[in-house]
Formats: sequence, structure tokens, C-alpha cells
Amino acid sequence: SITLTSPDIFSTASVSFNNDSTAGNAVITNTLNAGVHFRNSSTAGNAQITSNGSNLTASFAGTSDAGHATFTRNTGTMTIDFTQSSSADHVTINGGTARFFHTSTAANASLNNGAVAELYFTATLGNATLTNSGAIFFDTTSAGNAVINTDRGVWFAGISTAANATITGNATSNLLFDVGSNAGNATITSNGGLIEFTGSNTAANATITTNSNAYLRFAGESTAGNARIINNASLVDFSRSFGPNRDQRLSVGSIEGSGRFLL
Repeated sequence: SITLTSPDIFSTASVSFNNDSTAGNAVITNTLNAGVHFRNSSTAGNAQITSNGSNLTASFAGTSDAGHATFTRNTGTMTIDFTQSSSADHVTINGGTARFFHTSTAANASLNNGAVAELYFTATLGNATLTNSGAIFFDTTSAGNAVINTDRGVWFAGISTAANATITGNATSNLLFDVGSNAGNATITSNGGLIEFTGSNTAANATITTNSNAYLRFAGESTAGNARIINNASLVDFSRSFGPNRDQRLSVGSIEGSGRFLL
């Protein structure tokens, strides 16, 4: 096992894995500022990496991957960066923030316990599973085939897409499509939370189900596109959008259910 402790709050203790090296079954814990870095084609293997201090930073670059490692934030902050063509592989991340840049992928990762995924450039969530976690998509990123169950927030900005993801939000969740993003072919269910399309975006070909007094709102210049909307005892509001051509005309594939629709 390895315990990383910097001499003071202004320094960082770190360990690096290069070339085709592996962390194997290592147990790595920080008690103050620490860094764990993987480069080239190295892998985190089955390592157990835990943040018990003020700040843990991990990074994956090149074609490195997180293997079947487990990252856990108990105290302080934990940030894991995936850059270039790196992969989260089958990693488990409990808490903290995982950031994906360039062409990196969350692959088959599992994010739990309030963890947040941030995606930039052309990164994708792949087949990742998010439980009680949130996600933020920028640029041309994609939710891929991810399964997201959230009591927090999911935000699509830039020209990002929900792609083929399955997204379920509870009563405290907010799902926001902003700027020029789209819902792709996603299956989206809200059990009492808010889903909002704003800016110049579209629900595209998504299937959206609202339950338990959820609120689905189209604003700005957004439109439902070819989406199927199933409204169960909730409110779907089209009245706040000017439409794509600002002529107050919106499209939708189909609407059904016993809830209220505002046109």
C-alpha cells in the first residue's frame, strides 16, 4: 500500500505510471494534497485509490486506462481527468468529479454517490452507468449509450447530444438542454423533476415520459422535433418557445397521456 502525504498545503505528493506499467492491486491513499498519474499505455489495474485528505488529483493521458480500479472520495476533493485517447474502462468512481477531454471515453465506468461527469470536446460517456450522480456536456460531446439515474442535474450545452442514453430523474432532478444541444434518440423519464429545452435546441427523436407532476418546458427557440412525449399527470409546456423560426410554430412527433399540455 502507498500513502501519499505532501509536506505542506502548498506542495503535492505524487506517483506516476508510464509506458505499459500497471498499478496492479495497489492500495493508494492520500492524507493531504496528492496526485496519481497514468501516461502512455499504463493502467490502474485493480487498484484501490482513496481520498482521505484535502485534495486528490488523478489523470489519464495517451491511451492509458483506469482498468477495474476503484476511486473513492471520503473527505476533501477528488478530481480525475481523462485526456487524449484514454479510457475509464471498467472503473468505479464513488464521489468526486471525473472530467473527460478530447476523444476520451467513460467506456463501461460506474459513477456513484454524487459523482459528477464533465465532458469536453468530443468525449463520450460510452456505456457508463451513473447512479445518484450528475453530468455536464459541452462542445460536441455525447452521452453515448449511458444509463443515467440522477437525483441531481444533467446539462447538455454547446451542440452536445443525449444520443442513445437512458436518463431517469427523480423529483429533485433538473435536466437541461441548452444552446444547440439535442436529445438524440434518448429515452428520458422524469419522476417529478424538471426537463427544459431552451436556446435553439430540439428533442429530436427522443422518447420523453413525465410522471408525478413533472414539468417539461420548451423555451427560447426550441422545438420537440420528432419526439414522442408521454405525459402522465404532469405538465408539458410549449407556450414559452418562439419556435425554430421565431414564428411560434413548433413540431412534435406525437403526444399522449392524461397530463396537461400548454400550447
